[in-house]
Amino acid sequence: QSLSEALALEPEYIEALVTLASLYNETERDEALLQLVEDAKEQVEALPLVQAFYAYSLERMEYYDEAYDAYTKAYNGMKEDYSFLHAYASFLLEEGRRAEAIRIAKEIIAQFPEAQYWQDFLMGQYDEEE
Repeated sequence: QSLSEALALEPEYIEALVTLASLYNETERDEALLQLVEDAKEQVEALPLVQAFYAYSLERMEYYDEAYDAYTKAYNGMKEDYSFLHAYASFLLEEGRRAEAIRIAKEIIAQFPEAQYWQDFLMGQYDEEE
């Protein structure tokens, strides 16, 4: 509650925004997270982590087109975060965006060669092509 109050008093209080968004994401309080993002739209545009939490919430709530937009907005600032890349590539696969998922999977392997799941996924893609 005090974080919400801090944001109400000082909308530029970015740390509170990120902390509250993280809490809402972890506890899957998706409606609260959507409202938070709506209330702080301008700040969220510059916060890839909050944009990522927003994408996760939208995906959980089955707003897939909006989730796709949020993932793409978060991507540039989150492209070195394994958890985000994994979620993004998985989402793309679920949505039938195979070419995009393969591109992200290749990025994952380039940065995180130990990511066996995505290595196996890519090997399966090459097997299908032959």
